[in-house]
Amino acid sequence: MSPLEEIDRLLTEVVERLNAASELVIDAPLEPTGENARKLSSALAQVFEVQILVYKLRPDLGES
Repeated sequence: MSPLEEIDRLLTEVVERLNAASELVIDAPLEPTGENARKLSSALAQVFEVQILVYKLRPDLGES
């Protein structure tokens, strides 16, 4: 597996886990809920930025 493939695989896992955490934060007594949800959304946005760079170099990885 190439480094870009591994990065894509790992980032895809990160996205799945952050999405799951975002859903749990809404239902958990973790105040302030809105702020914590925004922090997770910000983390997702940063991951997506790196994924976009990977897909520019390897467009085939973004085809799912």
